[in-house]
Parts: sequence; C-alpha cells; structure tokens
Amino acid sequence: MKKKLYKLLQISAILLSLVLIDFFIKRLVDSFVKEPILIWKNFLGVDFYIHYVTNRGGAFGMLQAFFKPLLIFRIFVVVALLIYLIKENHPFKKNLFIVCVLAGALGNIIDSFLYGHVIDMFHFLFWGRSYGIFNFADAMIFVGSLGLFFTSKKIEHGSVTKEN
Repeated sequence: MKKKLYKLLQISAILLSLVLIDFFIKRLVDSFVKEPILIWKNFLGVDFYIHYVTNRGGAFGMLQAFFKPLLIFRIFVVVALLIYLIKENHPFKKNLFIVCVLAGALGNIIDSFLYGHVIDMFHFLFWGRSYGIFNFADAMIFVGSLGLFFTSKKIEHGSVTKEN
C-alpha cells in the first residue's frame, strides 16, 4: 500500500510541475510578447523565435471548426489516461511518458477554458521553412508519445525487464 501511495504522490508531483511550467510559460508569453522575438538566427540553418499565436484547433491548427468536440476528446483522453495510470502497474519510465502526455493535454485543456484557445509560442524555421508553432504542452505530448512508442516496441520484443 505504501508503495502505491508513493507512486501516486510521485506521479502527481511530476504532473503538477509540468502543468505549472506550461502555465507560467504561456502567461509570460501572453503578458509580454507582442511581436516575434528572435532567440537565435541561422544556427546550423535553424532560426528560433518566440511568437505569440492562438490556436482553436489541434496540431498545426487542424480541426479549428471543431473546438468543442476537440476539447471533449482531450478531456476524455485525460480521464482515460488517469484511470490507466492509476489502475495499471508500469515501470517508472513508462509512467513518466504517460504523465508527459497527460500534462500536455491538461495544459491545453486549461488554456481552452481560460482563454477560449490554446497559446502557442515556439517557432522554428528550418532552412527558411516553417513547420508550425507549438507550446510546451505540445512538446510534452510529443515526447511522451514518442517515449511510449519506443517503450512499447522494447516490451513487445522482450528486451525490457520490469522495473518497479
């Protein structure tokens, strides 16, 4: 029982920390960024800007006409992942990746309720081409999803031992 409680506290602390980081980055950008800010130019052909943009859709602004269904879907995903995380016993690494996805989804849900849109700000240009603007929450979803994909592949091939 103590082990399960410790796991729950650990996961909660990480989740809260990631959501707070996302929240504070978005508040700073919302409050202070009026025009794009160049962070670096032509570092190996890559430019990086902090650029305040609002998004009522999903990744790359897709599904903007479906703001409410997308919000409901995000809430459903968060609830399902929370249930899965609490009920199942996984290695810490897998729990961490699930928490990253959860934190990202929660960060974007919070934006939707607070602002009526999601705030995006990280804008990279690779050799003069833009590939979208994203936020910390989106990065957490990407990192968590990628980690889960590779963790699943390792488990599927039997090369991971259980670590609890």
